[in-house]
This record gives sequence, C-alpha cells and structure tokens, in this order.
Amino acid sequence: MNKKILLPTDFSDQSLASALYAAHLSKALKIPIDIVHVMDFVGGGVYQEGQQLVQDRLRKQLLALSQKMEAAVGGDLEFDTLLIYGTTTSALGNMVDNYMVVVMSAKGEADLDRFFLGSTTKYLVQQNLVPVLVIPPDFKFSPIQKIVWALDDEHIDTFKQIQPLPQIAKAFGARLEIFHYDEGDQDEGLKLDLAIFLENLNYSLHYDFSPGQITDVILDFAQSENADLICMIHHKRPLLLQLFNPSKTLSSISK
Repeated sequence: MNKKILLPTDFSDQSLASALYAAHLSKALKIPIDIVHVMDFVGGGVYQEGQQLVQDRLRKQLLALSQKMEAAVGGDLEFDTLLIYGTTTSALGNMVDNYMVVVMSAKGEADLDRFFLGSTTKYLVQQNLVPVLVIPPDFKFSPIQKIVWALDDEHIDTFKQIQPLPQIAKAFGARLEIFHYDEGDQDEGLKLDLAIFLENLNYSLHYDFSPGQITDVILDFAQSENADLICMIHHKRPLLLQLFNPSKTLSSISK
C-alpha cells in the first residue's frame, strides 16, 4: 500500500493553493509528500549551456515552496523535493503508481464562477491511474467535516481507486454521505461489495430519483449537505463517447 502524496507544481499562483492543501493533508494523514517539478527537456546549445543555472533556480524554487508549506502547518512536514526531466504528462504518468494520491490545482477562469482542469490534471483523472485531489485556485484549507461520495452502479475494481477516501474521513472524523442518482430502469443501484470499503466509517446512503442533469443533481446535493469534499470515480469511456458525453467526474469537477 502506497503511503505518500505526490504534489506536482509549476510554481504558478494557482498551484500554491494545492501545495498548501497538500501540506495540511500530509500532516493530518501522517504521511510524507513528494514535491515535484517536471523540467521539459529542450534541445539546443543555449539551453544546454545554461542547464545547470536553470536547475539551480528550479531547486531554489522547490525549496522556497517547501518552506511556505512548512510554515502553513507550523513545521514538522515530512517531504522530499524532486526535479525530473520529461514532458509533464508522461513523466507524472510514469511515477504516480508509487503514490496514494496526487494533489493538483485547477485553473481559474476570470469571467465565470467555475473552474476547469488544466491539461495535466485532466490527463491523470482520465487515465484513472491513481486518485487525484483537485484543488480550486485560492482555496483555503479547513478541516474536512463532510464528504459527498457520488457513486454510479458500477463496481469498484480495486481498493487503490478509493484508498485516500477512508483515510481522509478517519483522520478528520468526517461524515461520509454516499450519493447515488438512479438513472432509470437500467440502473442496477449500489453494489453490495461497497460495504467492504466502509468499515468503521460514519456514513449514510442517499438515493435520488429526481429529473435533471446528473452533474447538477450531484452538486445541488453537495451544496445542501455543506460538503467540504466531493469524491467520484472516473470510469474510462470510449473516446467518441467521451467527446460527446463527457464523464460525470470531469463534468462535475469543471462545473
């Protein structure tokens, strides 16, 4: 069982919120965190001559970020900083299997009261390689008291898909509200094997049969419950279907 948090960062203002959140989560769960920046490899003599200078600058930025994270939680943060080469999606995709959860930022839209996933975050969610916790820009950490877990009628394949969820709930003493939106005659309801993942958790089950767009129904329920965290499992879909009918997880995150 992997017991580490992966925090990719590009040192942007938007990524600071995810860094500070990851620090609080690391301390609450009592697990270490790896802070990683992916350095795209670019050919060319000018770049190669200045490569060491670039590395030194990036390592200083990693150190400065880790100091901000330590200050946010009052010190005692167990972490490593990593500077790796490659394209961001492939580099992270190759390493996420070693982690319990990836904490990443969303990017803000100036004109709309919503946020959308950056390409790297979206890639990791779509690949379903490891749980991804998406943090809105400027989000301030507060102890998690209530979690809404929206589930469809598909089986949970492995514990790794939801490994952080029970640990987060236990660490904060949070209540888990399990929500299922019934989609009609073909809906098979929640699976009985769900109980395996809920041992020693404080939870309740909710079924909804009301008409409406499923993403709106889920978000309305989360708002009515004053949820601090919404959790969903992204089930891979054929590319064409995904283009015309995006998955519920991505639709809800980007709402």
